Amino acid sequence: MPASILPFSPVGLIVLSIFVIGWAMDKFKPALMMMSLVAVIGIYYFILGMVSSCIDNNLLEAAAIMSNPNLGVDQWMLNAMMVGIGGSLTVVGSSAGVMVMSIDKSYTFATHLRFLPAVLANFLGSFGFWYLQFEILHWA
Repeated sequence: MPASILPFSPVGLIVLSIFVIGWAMDKFKPALMMMSLVAVIGIYYFILGMVSSCIDNNLLEAAAIMSNPNLGVDQWMLNAMMVGIGGSLTVVGSSAGVMVMSIDKSYTFATHLRFLPAVLANFLGSFGFWYLQFEILHWA
């Protein structure tokens, strides 16, 4: 087994966490069905945005598009915001961040973490504005 997919490697932990989330969502399906559909979809995209901070968001978005989901404009907007902004939470979550690290050797993972509070506020704020616009005010 290659070292990059062992359970204690970052990639292995991501894969393991995806399996655990899938198992939990299947196990607790009745409880999730009691929640409103909007809450479940919002939680899903919120988690997708967090995962996007660990792996390249282009791959994550391509997987979402290839699954050909039947979503409205509001859900596609939420998807794009959460994956796009979530990819900026860490420097390795976006192709641009990886490119900057390869060009400028002084820009490191720790350097990028200085911006985490601002990016996290943007991530949570955009989710809040989406919820306000589409779920409370019903502006389409």
